[in-house]
Amino acid sequence: FYTPQSLMGLFFNKIKNVRLTQNINTTDVVVSIPDYARVQDRKAMLESVLIGGLNCTSLLNESSAISLAYGFQKLKEFRDDTPPRLVAFVEFGHSKTTIFFSEFTKKLVKVVSVSSERFCGAREFDYLIAEQIAYEFQKRFGNDPLDSPKAKISLMNAINKARKTLTVNKDITISIDSLMDGQDIIYNLSRENFEKIEI
Repeated sequence: FYTPQSLMGLFFNKIKNVRLTQNINTTDVVVSIPDYARVQDRKAMLESVLIGGLNCTSLLNESSAISLAYGFQKLKEFRDDTPPRLVAFVEFGHSKTTIFFSEFTKKLVKVVSVSSERFCGAREFDYLIAEQIAYEFQKRFGNDPLDSPKAKISLMNAINKARKTLTVNKDITISIDSLMDGQDIIYNLSRENFEKIEI
């Protein structure tokens, strides 16, 4: 039986071993965590780091970590004699979306506002596309692939892969051999139709 902390600990242990192969002998790390993480979440993350054999010197909110990285990269562009630069960041991840605003000067980075939607990410779009494909499949063959765990995994993997190519192509074809009961599915999705999907 594995707890979430022990599983994350395995991940941190892998990081520790990679560092050792690169002759990085320090065990100190700074770990970023979602801004909405509760006290229990933060304690669990610290426990995971310890399980992995590392020493967490600081937990940093993701908005702060991203702002610091941006600030270091753009440092030469900031001047003391101008008002702070206000920058908006949009992080659209697999399972969540975060929008935040930060102010930058030559000497200071300040996160002004953060808003997160914990359950709105690319995964939600994948589910909606899966529902459309499952509907078409059921109309043609009489079976719902979302009722079969194996078919559902195959469908979600194919959609995830295809969706990523949609960023550079106007149209994609999702093709799955033997999705369910030996039946194949071919589904065409345009970027225009993808953008019309509503969560």
